[in-house]
Amino acid sequence: MNTAKETPYVDEEGTARLRRVEWYLKKVCKAQFYLTSMPVLTSHHQGESVQDKDPVVHYFFHKFLGPSHKTVLLTLHTSDAETPSVWPDASVRELCKIQCEIDVSWKNMQEMRDPNGKLLSTRKVDNLTLSMSFEGAPKWTLKAGGQMTSQEAEVEYA
Repeated sequence: MNTAKETPYVDEEGTARLRRVEWYLKKVCKAQFYLTSMPVLTSHHQGESVQDKDPVVHYFFHKFLGPSHKTVLLTLHTSDAETPSVWPDASVRELCKIQCEIDVSWKNMQEMRDPNGKLLSTRKVDNLTLSMSFEGAPKWTLKAGGQMTSQEAEVEYA
């Protein structure tokens, strides 16, 4: 066990967290993928086939710094390891960056407070959905909460 990797940090709300990899897509072909820049709420589990799932969805939350910041920027990584680690290691490399604007007003975002109850300048949206559909090349979309429409994401591959 590498204790340096398992040292928790405390986020601005006072919650102790570990920086572990949560895999978004599990190995069905050659690679696995995980997302950074966001804590994971749910995901597909190791060994679960996504071949019959279109789209593949991933639920998460994102923090925003102010009313004019409505861009979600995610970094997708891949690993060719047969059994990927729960920690980023030498087998992990960047695959792409995914960027999308969300249509949620600042007043509808969840307020955040520190452990003493003081209101923070950041807010969060905790019901975001990233979807990947298989229409030739992967098509990425982002949906916030109960919105009926989703935004197509801009993707830049490494």
